[in-house]
Amino acid sequence: MTNISFLSLSDDQEAAQPLLKQFATILVSGLIDNDTYVEFSWALRLGRVLHPTQPLIVQFNGLGGDVTPALGMADLIQADGNVWGVALGRVCSCLSVLWAACARRYIAPNAALGVHPVVMSIGSEMNAAGMRNLADDTDHMDERAIAIYTAASTKDIDYWRSVYFTATDHLEILPASAVIGDLGMAFPLERLNNDLRRAQIRPNGDWQS
Repeated sequence: MTNISFLSLSDDQEAAQPLLKQFATILVSGLIDNDTYVEFSWALRLGRVLHPTQPLIVQFNGLGGDVTPALGMADLIQADGNVWGVALGRVCSCLSVLWAACARRYIAPNAALGVHPVVMSIGSEMNAAGMRNLADDTDHMDERAIAIYTAASTKDIDYWRSVYFTATDHLEILPASAVIGDLGMAFPLERLNNDLRRAQIRPNGDWQS
């Protein structure tokens, strides 16, 4: 077993992620940007060293942000393979994609997902070729988000395309009851502690249901 007795978080890291060392929990809230990606990267790495076999819990709450670093964070979540997501309050836009990328998902009674297509802001002049490239890039990110939602639910890709592209100028809100019952994406938050106990007893996951 790896000796981690020497490992300690800096004061800044402790302040940024106060639940990581003791509770194996990473907090992701607000708006996703490159700084969020960097913080999540070290938190996930340190969390996995500190807690090598147990699930890492990621608590999500916020309005979304930049989809580019968010998809990178989704890659890290899926590469780890044992990250459990918890949706609290409103989990919107690319944050809902991150939550859906988790191997196992929970949602609180007052929580809801907010879904919409990728929106790009053009801050400079662009010719036709540049606009076509931007459109292609946006289409690719839309398809990646839809694929993640589909894999996390009992609905097929056509369903998710219809929901996703319905929200052209607003968020399509999916309340906790629908996320659990209609979509089969999550378990009620009240199950989390019991499931964590079972995971510690059988870390290979053969208890899961």
